[in-house]
Amino acid sequence: VKQFGDGLSTGHPQLDKFFKFIPSQLYLVSGATHQGKSALSMRIAFEVSRKDPVLYCSLEEDVFAAPRISPEREKYPDKLTMLVSAQNISTDQLIEATEGAEEKPKLLIVDHLHFIAKSGDSPTQAIDTMMADFANLAKRLQIPVLLVAHTRKLNADRAPELDDLRDSSSLAQIPSVVMLIYRSRNTDSFSDSYLSPKGDLFIAKNRLQGKTGIVPFEIFSDGSFEFK
Repeated sequence: VKQFGDGLSTGHPQLDKFFKFIPSQLYLVSGATHQGKSALSMRIAFEVSRKDPVLYCSLEEDVFAAPRISPEREKYPDKLTMLVSAQNISTDQLIEATEGAEEKPKLLIVDHLHFIAKSGDSPTQAIDTMMADFANLAKRLQIPVLLVAHTRKLNADRAPELDDLRDSSSLAQIPSVVMLIYRSRNTDSFSDSYLSPKGDLFIAKNRLQGKTGIVPFEIFSDGSFEFK
């Protein structure tokens, strides 16, 4: 890891205090449905692609991804390439698209893992295989890879933990950095949003620098994401 220096900035000073994107390393952001995983990963893609090429693979958002990644007030970055699919595609297809890109990306983002076509005898085996495939891709191309994944459904309104990652322990074990995102239910009776616009991003695992912590954020009505 030392050969890559300080790494690629996340585009957010609040995150850079904890980690940067190091080539050959896997990163993971996870949370329950509608917590802000896509909003966060899109904002990272936008900021990084101001200077460096980014390949963003959206497997869930379909045609709604592009407007969200670049709100009307900001120009769509020239160095950002989006791969959008409404169908379940395989890990091999994603890897082939990455390796065949006209310009090698400095960062690959996959949103998200649980929408990739499954192979194997069980969900655990499928996720294990995917994680190994993406780890090998990161090492082979010498690029950082940010993966988005679900947590399992929680019975209580609480922040997720590493043990809540869905289907496989490899989601917590293989990445160098694991982020868990959480927004509580909205207690404002005058709001039309089920979840609070404000939340916390937990840096739950950090093999690179060892520093863990919490970064507060807010999601606005247009879907844009901002750290506080």
